[in-house]
Amino acid sequence: YLSDFKPSALFFTDLIEACNLPEDWKIDSNILVVVRTPATMAAYHHFGNPLFDKLLQDLHAKKTLTVVLLPRSIEDRKHIHLQFPDFKIPECPLNGSDLVYYADLVISAGGTMNRESALLGTKTYSIFTGKRPFVDIYLNEIGRLEFIDSPKDIEKIEVRRDLRKKEMFLHSNNLASEITDIILDLLED
Repeated sequence: YLSDFKPSALFFTDLIEACNLPEDWKIDSNILVVVRTPATMAAYHHFGNPLFDKLLQDLHAKKTLTVVLLPRSIEDRKHIHLQFPDFKIPECPLNGSDLVYYADLVISAGGTMNRESALLGTKTYSIFTGKRPFVDIYLNEIGRLEFIDSPKDIEKIEVRRDLRKKEMFLHSNNLASEITDIILDLLED
């Protein structure tokens, strides 16, 4: 479904409105960080994630960032709003592909958003602490996804404008087939 993705220039209006950003907010003069909370209510995520709160504290200390945080539950939303009032929690749905494409950095404790971000060429970090899926390991091996396993790893996250991501965007009319072939070849090995 990403093979024919084309970023929308109209997305910024939606982002400004959904996140209550200043009307003069510009992507070119701000660092946009997208963060997705752990899926603590999911069957595959039956464990804690002590690194996530440290990540949020570190990002909160960097006052020059625009952090868009995507909570998974009402409890997440309340906790984040109380602890980190400067983070932007969208008040309405946003186009996820556009959001991760235009972000300078995506950090997620889940999987799908990280994979989309990595494929679209955005600097991507996984703070998921469970068993790593094969596709995530592959994305790590080809340099598109980095794993956060310790507090020291959090300190290594490069928070800066990502000017190179447009060069990394995977263009192909047959992208889904190419990715499927790569995964099947790796499974045979």
